[in-house]
Amino acid sequence: MRWISDRIGNQAKALSAAWLLRQTGASRRPGWLGMLLELGLVIVWGVWFTRSYLPLDSQRIPLGREFLSAIQTHHLWTRYAICGWCALWNGSARGGVPAFVDPHGSMLHPIVALTTVIWGVIQGAKVALVISFALAGVAVWWLAKELGLGRVPRVWSGLMAVVGGHLAFKMELGAFGVILATVMSSFFFPAALRLHREGTWRSVVLLGVVLASAVLAGQGYMQVGLLAAIPALLILLLGPNLKLRGAWKGFLAAAAIAFLLAAPFLVPLLHFLPNFAKEFDPEFTAAQPLRYLPLNLVINDDAFYVSDSLQKLPFPHLNALFIGWIPVILAVIGLTMAGHELRRVPDQHLLGVVDPDEVVEVHEMGVRDRRDPPAPAVLLPAEGPVLFEGGPVGRRGRPQSVEEALCAVQKPLQPRDHLGPPSIVHHSLLLCRDFIGALQPQTPV
Repeated sequence: MRWISDRIGNQAKALSAAWLLRQTGASRRPGWLGMLLELGLVIVWGVWFTRSYLPLDSQRIPLGREFLSAIQTHHLWTRYAICGWCALWNGSARGGVPAFVDPHGSMLHPIVALTTVIWGVIQGAKVALVISFALAGVAVWWLAKELGLGRVPRVWSGLMAVVGGHLAFKMELGAFGVILATVMSSFFFPAALRLHREGTWRSVVLLGVVLASAVLAGQGYMQVGLLAAIPALLILLLGPNLKLRGAWKGFLAAAAIAFLLAAPFLVPLLHFLPNFAKEFDPEFTAAQPLRYLPLNLVINDDAFYVSDSLQKLPFPHLNALFIGWIPVILAVIGLTMAGHELRRVPDQHLLGVVDPDEVVEVHEMGVRDRRDPPAPAVLLPAEGPVLFEGGPVGRRGRPQSVEEALCAVQKPLQPRDHLGPPSIVHHSLLLCRDFIGALQPQTPV
């Protein structure tokens, strides 16, 4: 029998899945048609924003003093069409180098290869730029989806990613590879969250393909930055008592898949790496101080970016990050409205939800699963073991305490589940405590 007071019963009802659905309006999982419409809007916006590149006129090239040199390695595919395997040697400058070894070029990326074969080097690069800007919006849309945001925030985020100064100003230099590498690296974070939440082989392969795409995108700088960001995965991989979760195997498998897919580039690169020489700037003399960087998000003045104001070099492609006041204000409002607990939890799946069909009756002799009648879904902290009919995962037998029994029967939040207003998070974390406090072991209610 259930020993739950009326007060706790009402609280559980208030936190039921049906209530959350009515209040948030975003908890319903979007159908394929809805997602296709969202993606279509983001892609069309990206194509419209870069429409100046689309007239495939051989007499017109994008601005940027390094654009032609940045796409020089794309001639790999035109040479292959002429002489076959002789294209493996790039003889464009100074006697030539092995074609697959250049970490600066983007010639091995599928987008570059396909567009170059169809439209040629210059026109193909213009089409690849249009695709890259559109995919920038798709990557941020996907990240917003993995974070559980609603339809409007997802689309808004994708649209703003397309027009952000972090990409557009790179064409002041003509840095084709920087744009492609930035966009491809952006897909890593939603793919990592997908793998952490689902843990399926499909998500493992997806992350491996995304990593390989980032490696083959060229330039080198973005890949070093992505490598430096990978330790942040420890947030997802470390559980209680700093023990590795089982998801680390999936991430390791994804890394292995990425290495195999990118092996035509990585193996020659590692072989010839001792012949490379690269200047370093350990004192960050070319970088603007971090205390000034946030201002670049809201400064939209060309004269500012070509000056040395605020201790920066006068090169817009290095420092321009303009995105406007509205996104910045919305971000501040979102962080302010979010509760302290929500800011501490990096992802929604760190909470658990009791399934309506998995109501537990607590007895003096143990716990048994009861399917009828169903009860409202209740949010509980996902710290306890997951209980199935055979017992808690990782340990057989009965729960050691009533609290463990109550917190045991739960499952991770699925992508369709949303927490609703931030205040719900605070109450849901306290619900298990109140649940225990309301137990009346002598007389059932």
